[in-house]
Parts: sequence; C-alpha cells; structure tokens
Amino acid sequence: MQVVAEATTNQNGQVTFSDLVQNNGPNDQYFIYAATDPKSNLGYFCFPQSFQFNYTMGFGQSLNFQVSPNNFFTTPATFNNDYPVPTVSTTLTMWPLMPSIAGTVYRKDNPNVPVIGAQVQSLTFALFFWNTESSQATLSDGSFSFDNLNPTYDNGGNLNGPMRALTITDYGFNDLNIPINNGAPLKFGQRVYLDKILLDQAANVSGEVVDEQGNTVEAKVTVGQGATVVANQPQFVLGRFGGRFNFMGMTINHNTGFQSPAVLGSQQIIIDPTPYDNSFFPDTEYVNVTQDGQDLGTFVVKKKLHRITVIVTTLEKQMVGGSETRTRTSIQTVPVPLGGAHVAIQSVGNFLTNIYGAADTMLVSSNDNFTITVTAPDGQDYEGQSVSAYIPESKDWTYIQVSLKKATHVSGTVLAGKTPIPDAHVYLDQTQSSNMPAVETYTDSSGNYVLHSLPIGSSLTIDAAK
Repeated sequence: MQVVAEATTNQNGQVTFSDLVQNNGPNDQYFIYAATDPKSNLGYFCFPQSFQFNYTMGFGQSLNFQVSPNNFFTTPATFNNDYPVPTVSTTLTMWPLMPSIAGTVYRKDNPNVPVIGAQVQSLTFALFFWNTESSQATLSDGSFSFDNLNPTYDNGGNLNGPMRALTITDYGFNDLNIPINNGAPLKFGQRVYLDKILLDQAANVSGEVVDEQGNTVEAKVTVGQGATVVANQPQFVLGRFGGRFNFMGMTINHNTGFQSPAVLGSQQIIIDPTPYDNSFFPDTEYVNVTQDGQDLGTFVVKKKLHRITVIVTTLEKQMVGGSETRTRTSIQTVPVPLGGAHVAIQSVGNFLTNIYGAADTMLVSSNDNFTITVTAPDGQDYEGQSVSAYIPESKDWTYIQVSLKKATHVSGTVLAGKTPIPDAHVYLDQTQSSNMPAVETYTDSSGNYVLHSLPIGSSLTIDAAK
C-alpha cells in the first residue's frame, strides 16, 4: 500500500485530510491507520481500518471531480475547484500498549556524537533491592528501547508498581543512574522517552602543543570523538602584570596547553594549527588515557617544509665472518658512509656530510623537484654524481641515497712554451657524461695542478684554458 496523506492529531485527537481524491469504480477504498509518536510519552496502537467515501449525488448535483475523457471507471480523477469538496468523517479506536522506556545516549562533551554499545539496564525496585529487569546495548545511533514492561496491580485493580530506573555504563565514561517517571509506576499506554541522555567522560586530560623549536603553537585539539578545544589560545586581560605581552594596558595571556574531557582507553588526538597558522601541518597522535587528570605530554607540530636528508656512501671490500660467528671468512663489497662529501642542492645551498655520510636541511620552496649534486671530500678521489629528486613538503624526512665510485687523479703543469701558466683552468672534457658534475681545478703560481675525481678505466681528455 502507498501512503497518500499523513498528519498529526490536535489536542482533541482530531486530524483533517484535505483534497483527497475519491477512487473511481468499485474499488473506492482507503485504509486509515494511527500510531503514537515513538518519541512521545504515549504508547497506543490501532489496527488498519478500511474506509470508503460512499458518496451519493442528489438530483441536480455534480461530481466534485473531473473525468476526461468521459470514462468514469478507468480515468484517474482530478479535482475541479469550482465545485464544493464534500467532507466525511470516521472514528478510530486506539488501544494502550504495555509500558515502555526508550531514548538515545550521547557524549556530554560533544552532544552530536552518539555513544555506541553502551550497556543500558532497566531496573525494578522490590524488597529493598534493585533488580535487573532487562539489559541491552545502544545501537549505532545511540538508541535503546525496552518494550512490553509489566506493571503490577493490587487486589483492587490499582496500579502499585514497580518503581523503575535505568543504569547506563560504558568503559571510559562515568556510570549514570536515571529514575523513571519520578519513581511512579508506569501504566498501560505510558511511554517514557529520554531524548539525548548525556554520558559524562570519566577523565579530563591536558597537554601542550609546540613547534620543533619548543615554541607554543595555537591549535585546535580533538581527543577521540569529543569536543574540540583550543591549545595556547591568547586571552586579552586588562592590566599591567602577567601574561606574555603588554600593549596599552591590555595584557595578552597565553593559556598553557590545552585541557579536554576524554574517554578512558586508546584515543586518537587530532591537532590542527592550520586555522591559526597555515604554515603548519595538522597531525594525528594516539595516546592511552588511563586516569583522570592525566598529562598527555607535549605534541610537536611541524612546519610545511621540504625535509631532505642525503646519505652518501661508497663501496669498499671488507672481510666478513670469522671465529666469532663460527663461519668461514670472506671478502665482500659493502657500502660504507662517506664523511666530508660535498652536497649541493640547486637553488638551496651547499652542505658537507657528517661522519655517518648524512647531510640534511629543511627549506621553504614552491618547487618540489630538486637537483642534488654530490662530489668527493676535499683531497679524495670519487666520481661525482648528480641526481634529480621529487621531494614534496612533508612532516617526514625524504632520504636520498647516493653512492660514489672510487676514482683517481692526475697532476701536471700547464705551460705556454716553456713558461708556467698560473691560475689556468684545468678541466675534464665531459661532453659524453651529462650526469657527472664538472671535474676541474686551477693551476697554482708555478702552473702546477692536481685534478681529482677522474673516472678509472676510461679514455679521458683534459683541457686547459686561460
């Protein structure tokens, strides 16, 4: 069946449906049904009742609807507003249901979030004790419903019990006890609906939000599904003393960190500084809340930077195994860190690797593509190498691995005839090697030079110019 009209009764239990179209033909029939609002304090029902208009037209009366073409039994009818609309009435009888208790459970600190899986117990009081009548867990929308509850009557037929209450429990929340109907028994046709019962979190936690240099950062903080609070929010207070700044008698105080209600157990914390400073990344952390008043510690938010770490190694032959491992010794080629190597990042700067072969930097750039050139430590011979890398802004470091091959060097003197040429440019002709950085040097005052980092086992051309 299809619902063609619905409405709510007024204080007299009456409802009016307007502009209903009478069915044409012998199947002129509707069904009328009534039910109480499940969120009201009434619980009544009725069976669907068949209803027919059963109009009869007197002499000279016209139909209150038009039929076109003139086929009374097959054409759907439409109203013709030029004619009066007849009104008919009918009466429905509703019957009281057994008492019921229903409602929804939400977080107190965030009333838009239902509490799922909370245990709700319906209790009755008898002989000085509360007894569990029924129990259920809240659904995905936080709802619960105890239906068909039994009232009790004395020998005279008077309602005399039982007294009822609800107990709501869920790990991480404070237990909640709710008396039902002010302690009065529930009668037939009575329904108690408790909309948005607010369950209080069992803990309050605190913490601090700082940047990588330890400076406080204003940020929105959300613990679990709770309400969002603001860390290090500036407060303006009239006065001369205290606070962080003072301007024209108005002190700007910064709250230390944040305080927030929290549910016990493992909780996700979202830290978002971007509404106040978009140069930071938002962050997500996980903590275990174990007690009220817990200090969650310090959360570090990071700037939107390119974080680059270049790891430079070279391959060396080393003896592996021996008596300590009870294996036969063997010589293997393994990567070892190359300290003191020169790392140049295009349009950024030059760096030296440390003893672990690492050089790192953080930078602001609108470009995500970088050219990184690595050359040998001063006075040593390794083939240089240039690499291109895609390095976007990130909270984490991007690691670029570069391995330099062993190389060699040559030395000599630049002469013009028999005359030494000082400050002459001596360089390797690299027309066939586009990925290799320039190999070059300059002669000293006596025309002598040492050209390092030449590839081994290749035919090379060395040029000089001034």
